[in-house]
Amino acid sequence: MPNDFSCKIGGIMWRIKFVKSSEISRTAWGTCDHPPGRRPTICIRASMTPAQRIDTIIHETLHAALPLLDEAAVRSTATDIARVLLKSGYRHAE
Repeated sequence: MPNDFSCKIGGIMWRIKFVKSSEISRTAWGTCDHPPGRRPTICIRASMTPAQRIDTIIHETLHAALPLLDEAAVRSTATDIARVLLKSGYRHAE
């Protein structure tokens, strides 16, 4: 399972957690706290392919950075960015 970490998004420190499938909705690959509380958290399902993981990390980061962006825009933008990164040779080193 990838390591959890913290990262500043939109001027706010967010916790990024990789969670077991049992800790997240069966229909979700990730979640983002809205509105962010004292310890805003993005949860990412740990059991995904590398391509699904990068798409989901970008997707949830977009929700955190641009909370007014609608879901369709977040979904298509995240997938486009993930596709470009993967085609450029990006790979997560574990």
